[in-house]
Amino acid sequence: MKSQNPYPLFRNLAFILFYLLVSASQDPVSLELERIKAGIEKEKKELESKIQAQKQILDQIELIDKKIQLYEKSLSQLRAKRDKLEKEIKKLEKEIEKIKAELKKKREILSNRFRARYQMGEIGILEVLFSANTISELVLRDEYLARIYLLDLSLIQEYERMLLELEKKKDELKKRENELSANIQAQTWAKDKMEQEKVAKGELLNQIQTEKEAHLSILAELERAERELERKLNALEEERAQALNPFPDSGFELYKGKLCLPAMGWVEEKFGIKIDPQFKTKTFNKGIDIRANPGSLVRSVFSGQVVFSDWFRGYGNLFISDHGWSYYTLYGHLDQIYKTTGEIVKKGDKIGAVGETGSLKGAFLYFEIRHHSDALNPEEWFNLNCVEQGK
Repeated sequence: MKSQNPYPLFRNLAFILFYLLVSASQDPVSLELERIKAGIEKEKKELESKIQAQKQILDQIELIDKKIQLYEKSLSQLRAKRDKLEKEIKKLEKEIEKIKAELKKKREILSNRFRARYQMGEIGILEVLFSANTISELVLRDEYLARIYLLDLSLIQEYERMLLELEKKKDELKKRENELSANIQAQTWAKDKMEQEKVAKGELLNQIQTEKEAHLSILAELERAERELERKLNALEEERAQALNPFPDSGFELYKGKLCLPAMGWVEEKFGIKIDPQFKTKTFNKGIDIRANPGSLVRSVFSGQVVFSDWFRGYGNLFISDHGWSYYTLYGHLDQIYKTTGEIVKKGDKIGAVGETGSLKGAFLYFEIRHHSDALNPEEWFNLNCVEQGK
């Protein structure tokens, strides 16, 4: 039997071994690549989840802000109604006391007459009657006495009827007052719950903001709001360029360094680049933050025309005034706005109140000065020792 050549077998075994060694050396790389891809995908999903959570909380805070405003408006109306009812009740109480005094007076008069008649007795009455010169005079005297008693009785009955009606009306007003008070109490409770929920949402948002991704998403949201505001200002600029400007030459630029602050407070955040101390991220603040007490009056720093007066995302209740020659002032996070779009405002006019609508850091006034769409440093325009007082 002829023996087989062993070399082809050895060659095959060597090739298989080489292939296995090469495959083994490549497998860890493939696994690492897959692991990195999976990690990237996971990070993307987590980041997206955090951004969505942050957006949802911002939306919820915005909705809570609007609900709180509705409750405040409703409570103001209910309190006004209750005050009106209280005035009506006080007026009724005065009428009741007056009628009670008249009733007491009439009862005393009638009592005195009955007492006098009793003291006179039947004989005394007869003497009065029979002292008449004629029968007809006697009849008249008897009739007059009867009429006096009946008139007094009818007056007393009328006063008693009026008294009952007034007391009934007073009870009805008191009932309405109690219902209003209960409604006020219920709505105050609901408003307080909304404010507590807002605080809780704010705390949750703060937890999310501790991570860089969520913090950057907030910056992106604010930048988006700024871009929307830029587009709004550009649109207003175009509209104002086409329309007749009531302040073509207001001289606003002549008041640089002479304007007074729009509200009593202090500048908490300045104009310009701001570096986050935790994440070292840079943002550009196009206005200033004036820390002020909630509800403090906000006044117009210069005469102009209202071109925007409504809610604006990222700025809450926003007020924009056109001062001519493409100069604008912006007032953000107002609790209430007292002027509407199209109205003319004078320097020192009350335009709103300091609030925290759209704010994540409590009550403050956000203020900007724009020329066309360029943001100017408000502190260069203000005399910081002066607060606008109005006339």
